Amino acid sequence: MEKFEIEDFEWEMVGGGHWEMDDDKKILILSGASYVYGRFAPSRLHEKIRTVDH
Repeated sequence: MEKFEIEDFEWEMVGGGHWEMDDDKKILILSGASYVYGRFAPSRLHEKIRTVDH
């Protein structure tokens, strides 16, 4: 997938950068930075993921 768009207003952008998914290993790799959203913030991601029900 080249592009991922979210059209749900309940999402919050907590940093920018690059992502890569390995479906076989069930791994999501997040890295880098964005001029608009700033650096990828792994600590905030962990905090946000813990609030998701599924």
